[in-house]
Amino acid sequence: MTAAFEIAMADTFQKALSRLDPSRLKHVLDAVAKLQAGNSSVHLHALQGLPHKAFSVNQNAMRVVCQQDGGVLVLLWVDDHDDAYQWAARHRVVQVGSVVRILPTEFADADPTPEAPLDLRGPLSHLRPKDLGHLGVSPGAARTLLRVRDEDELVEFADLLKGPLGEALIALGTDARLDVVVRQYEQAQKEAATPRPGLGDAVRAPENSHRFSMLPPGEEALARALSGSLESWQVFLHPSQRRLVDKDASGPMRVTGGPGTGKTVVCLHRAAHLAKVTFHDDPRPILLTVFNKALAKRIRAQLEQLCGQGSPLLDRIHVRTVVGVAQDILRAAGRPDTFLAKEDTPAAWQEAMQQESLGLPESFYRAERQFVLARNDAWTETRYLSQARTGRGTRSGRKDKKAIWNVLEAFERACARRGGVDRVGLAREATAVLSDGSTVAPYAAVVVDEAQDCAPGDLRLFAALVRDPATGQARRNALTLAGDGYQRIHERPVPLSHCGIDIRGRSWRLHLNYRTTEPIRRAALETIRDLPPDPLHEEEPALGDPRDRSVRSGEAPVWEAFPSPEAEAAWVADQVAAQPQATFLVLSRTNQGLDTVEAELGKRKVTCRRLTAEDESMPQPGVALATLHRAKGLEAPRVVVIGADRIPMKKPPDAVMDVEAWRQQELSLLYVGITRARDWCAVTRVTAKTREKH
Repeated sequence: MTAAFEIAMADTFQKALSRLDPSRLKHVLDAVAKLQAGNSSVHLHALQGLPHKAFSVNQNAMRVVCQQDGGVLVLLWVDDHDDAYQWAARHRVVQVGSVVRILPTEFADADPTPEAPLDLRGPLSHLRPKDLGHLGVSPGAARTLLRVRDEDELVEFADLLKGPLGEALIALGTDARLDVVVRQYEQAQKEAATPRPGLGDAVRAPENSHRFSMLPPGEEALARALSGSLESWQVFLHPSQRRLVDKDASGPMRVTGGPGTGKTVVCLHRAAHLAKVTFHDDPRPILLTVFNKALAKRIRAQLEQLCGQGSPLLDRIHVRTVVGVAQDILRAAGRPDTFLAKEDTPAAWQEAMQQESLGLPESFYRAERQFVLARNDAWTETRYLSQARTGRGTRSGRKDKKAIWNVLEAFERACARRGGVDRVGLAREATAVLSDGSTVAPYAAVVVDEAQDCAPGDLRLFAALVRDPATGQARRNALTLAGDGYQRIHERPVPLSHCGIDIRGRSWRLHLNYRTTEPIRRAALETIRDLPPDPLHEEEPALGDPRDRSVRSGEAPVWEAFPSPEAEAAWVADQVAAQPQATFLVLSRTNQGLDTVEAELGKRKVTCRRLTAEDESMPQPGVALATLHRAKGLEAPRVVVIGADRIPMKKPPDAVMDVEAWRQQELSLLYVGITRARDWCAVTRVTAKTREKH
């Protein structure tokens, strides 16, 4: 036996793993496990003329390229023998202070995404030359630095500069505040030079957590880590997110950010911080709530990874859907069967529709209840008749509104006869129980993920859960909301203030996207650039923030047009069949589109899995099919969004909402679909003409 290694994995290694078939992946796992255990049958050897080392896998057929620092081994790449050596020759590990990156040995001179639709915003582009002047950078050099295209190029510059200045530039590029960076830089200049940490220590630093991860000990945990995505087993926290986790907020706080910026990660750590520090003396648990059961299961698993199985913190944090929270409150108030059974709601609507006199379908009344009554808390006839009904597809005078109210009121009576309420009424009833003073709020604090998809009644319930009965105001640090209004695909927008939540002066935005490459992020933004500002982003720029960017570069999305849905599906199936070891996610607005793709995959003997609301994760590797509405919470290295010509639809069905509101929601669906991609994305449509440059 030889000395055992601690094993770290770079994101490049994880990417290389995703291309391996199960048999080759197992061989890699076996070799890494032996190194981790100190088994002398696996030998490291130096690569001539390079700082890297390598070890053999699968009887020398494959090589793992790595770098050693004492007892820490950092895995960089795995491939066939010659290909692995070629990769090693083309890449190097660069370390500036505690920041570590893997960079190509040469940068291309041309902009890698010349056809991207939005102006390129690099990591320092939000600064001015005089800002860098505080670090002693001349105006000419500052103008060069402000044009740096991505994080890798910034690290290249910082490596040349070395010392405190290089570290300061990287900190500014990762969303650190200018005044803090300048103060740290000046302090470092005064002090004697601090020795640079070794590679083994540096890869553990928070600023590298989106690029490097320490592999867990134990063969079973190691297998899970090497077989799935980084996010499936580790919940990292970047310094720009840490300041929000530890924030001392005098009232409700809001965290926004685009897809992949780590809002869920902030929610997880915020809940743990509140349980461990802020409310450690409060016997009540912390509520971490999400939109549906699939997300709740996934977040619960991530919470176990964060806290550790068996941690007492797990008992202090309750992960629940909003429906589950409302049911718990009503049960505690002695109303255990308030939520109508699945078959009772249609029967109640059928009974209510006997009062219908305007020739409108049942879907109209369902939507009226959701988008007018619930949105405006208008549960009496007087309040309903005074509402403007903004965003609804059918205009109604007072006489017609009275006729509509007759049906809505009949539905309430029908529900009462069956002993309960539907999902919309559930939050209303739970809020009423909390507001009448008969029930003490069961949670010390509430953390809400995917806040944009919470109904107005849900938001009012959260406000009631954190309200101090003595003052009528929200308790300190008791409510954290995280979301992205441009991913709103279930609910109509409503200002938080209309739901009793005041976040003025307590709103922060995450700017760095860790999931999607910059070209994909920019292409996704282009699809929604004409949408009006969402109320969730009050006091922010109309569409995001100029500091928003991805930390990863890559290729621009592929846009393809086809003469028929069959030709479209055949092209998708060809892309999948050509890369049998890759992970693909195919998204469609309708199940019919997925049926066509599944049939084409079947012709090519490609196995796929249709994801439902109960599925918690993607196959790794493999092919998954899902509707765009199911796409929330998913991500994959390669994503295809089909049927872009059917998004947005020309008009909503059954006058559910007006055309413009429907268009906005459908474009948000497309935005969600594109941003599920990590490395590569294709968007297809059916048309006789070649798609114009997007």
